[in-house]
Amino acid sequence: MVVVSNTSPLSNLAIIGRLDLLREQLGSVTIPPGVRIELSRHPIPEARELLERALEDRWLRVVPLAGAVPCRSRIGLGRGRGGSAGLGLGDQGGNGPP
Repeated sequence: MVVVSNTSPLSNLAIIGRLDLLREQLGSVTIPPGVRIELSRHPIPEARELLERALEDRWLRVVPLAGAVPCRSRIGLGRGRGGSAGLGLGDQGGNGPP
């Protein structure tokens, strides 16, 4: 099973120091580069450090999108670029480019 995430769940779990829940329950999580960029700008240093460690440990993986984000994935209130990209990555099965 491929698990794809947008910024909010990762950010919020990192804020409360429980990012480990994702690793324990899911094994690995895939994110598109747009989410990676948003997470690297996290305003809370402790949360940003947890997110960086998850990337270093390679259970949080960055997979580029194979193409443009489908229009239906861009629709939504308040969805940022990373969130739309996450939906696009989910649409392609989380596998990245062929």
